Amino acid sequence: MSPSSQAGAATPYPSTIEVSGLSSSIVSVAVRLNRLSHTFPDDLDIVLVGPSGQAIMLMSDAGGATSI
Repeated sequence: MSPSSQAGAATPYPSTIEVSGLSSSIVSVAVRLNRLSHTFPDDLDIVLVGPSGQAIMLMSDAGGATSI
């Protein structure tokens, strides 16, 4: 099966980012999605989850039916 015809969670899912050595709290986060492609981006849900389970929906049902 080619990558463009697969369905399901992204690989890797979930994607874990380790942060260490900070002397203070994180006050700002920037998110960049590299090499994202999908034939129907309205299907995508992008969520950022913190270490204590707090979550924010960054993108959901956005983009319609135009391939990205």
